[in-house]
Amino acid sequence: MRSKKKVAKKKTAKPPVEPKILSAEDAAQYLDIALITLRRWAQQGRIPHLRAGRLLKFRIADLDRWIDLQTTTTWTPLRPQRKP
Repeated sequence: MRSKKKVAKKKTAKPPVEPKILSAEDAAQYLDIALITLRRWAQQGRIPHLRAGRLLKFRIADLDRWIDLQTTTTWTPLRPQRKP
């Protein structure tokens, strides 16, 4: 009787999975803004966010959509220009 050899299957390397939801710290880094600014904007309702108890979370898709809505092609001065 012949013995059957087990053939080892090659494991394919899976690409690293990016998280779909970010912590406040990671979202601030993703947006390249200060953490306190991100928390303030979330508190003011200026940026989409999730609450999980006391934790503040952000969906990457929501942040990308929010960035697209913030994008403009016209220049708007931050302060009114002074008249001489």
